[in-house]
Amino acid sequence: MFESGEFNVNPSVLQGVLAMSHGDSIFVRSDMISDPYVSNTHVSIHRVLGNLGRSETAFLVPPAAPRLEGYDINSWHMVNHAPFDGKLEDNFLGTSLHLSFTDFTLPVDVGNRGLRDTLVILLESVVSANDRGNHIGDLDINAIDDGTPYLYVECNHEDNLMEVSDENDCYEKFVCIDSWPEFFDLPTEKTGISRAHGNWQARLAAAAAGAQLGYRFAMLPHESVCLECLKSLGVSDYDFIIA
Repeated sequence: MFESGEFNVNPSVLQGVLAMSHGDSIFVRSDMISDPYVSNTHVSIHRVLGNLGRSETAFLVPPAAPRLEGYDINSWHMVNHAPFDGKLEDNFLGTSLHLSFTDFTLPVDVGNRGLRDTLVILLESVVSANDRGNHIGDLDINAIDDGTPYLYVECNHEDNLMEVSDENDCYEKFVCIDSWPEFFDLPTEKTGISRAHGNWQARLAAAAAGAQLGYRFAMLPHESVCLECLKSLGVSDYDFIIA
């Protein structure tokens, strides 16, 4: 195996691995640390200098069933679902992603015998989302590609038009999702637009949470957005849109 030069790990054991720690390096999947719209267009693996404070080579794997908090009916937060006004803002500034570890480790057979120390392990790791210090839930990043199919919206218009020919016709199809309580209580009659524009952590969290919940969603570009393309989306085909 690369980096170690000696361990030969069966790839079937590494399904769903999020990252690998060896020596002074952590090799992380690009979709773990970038906007979900662009993660597939750059290098697949990023090297980060650092370690987990363990002597073994550790493969970070997610829990079998990460749990989201969901909507708390006792929360004082208002669920407004305000009509969409065409403004693509970042209203999830307080959202952050965190990595922690459970107590579960599993040694990996690399063919060595007679050694007291474990050389390679699977380390159960949890990616969680917080909103201003409040726990939103544990995310399954793998669910984005493994779960319900979703749409990457690609624009072929010049200059990514920010004005549409019939503004009211476009806007009346959508309502705003500007908080996590509004996300977990999606509207039923109109399609919600999760407004986390330019915030890769919040967009990644929304994509993972949506996939875990089995929602159908569309992903708008993380930089410029064309409202003509937004207008053309079949609203009934999606539970929400990530903007």
